[in-house]
Amino acid sequence: MFQSANSQSVTSSDNENGVLCYCHRPAKIVRAWTRRNPGRRFYSCIGRRGANGWVACKFFDWFDKEEPHGWQHVALLEAEQTIKEQKAEIEGLKNKVRTQTRHSENFGNSNALVDILKERKETKFLKGKC
Repeated sequence: MFQSANSQSVTSSDNENGVLCYCHRPAKIVRAWTRRNPGRRFYSCIGRRGANGWVACKFFDWFDKEEPHGWQHVALLEAEQTIKEQKAEIEGLKNKVRTQTRHSENFGNSNALVDILKERKETKFLKGKC
């Protein structure tokens, strides 16, 4: 059945079927990404703010009644892995861009300093000639 430790709610959407959770509120539709149920959707409590923080009633029911199977199951697992690898690559590239931007800014600051020092030297040189 559902393994919350291994799932990620990648998408959630409005419940157009009128399914209510135990709180009598419209349940949201969430997508599971467990090894057993990749991409399978289920209903879950949207929760509510309570006196001690966020409260949910633990409501759970499958939206997709059939378990993923066959080639679709394998394809979803492979797609999930590809997405994880691409996200990691994007994060690495973002870090490289941040580093390059910092180096570029530092280089620009050092060039500005060199320009100021050159200007001072030229000013001193010109004062000495006059």
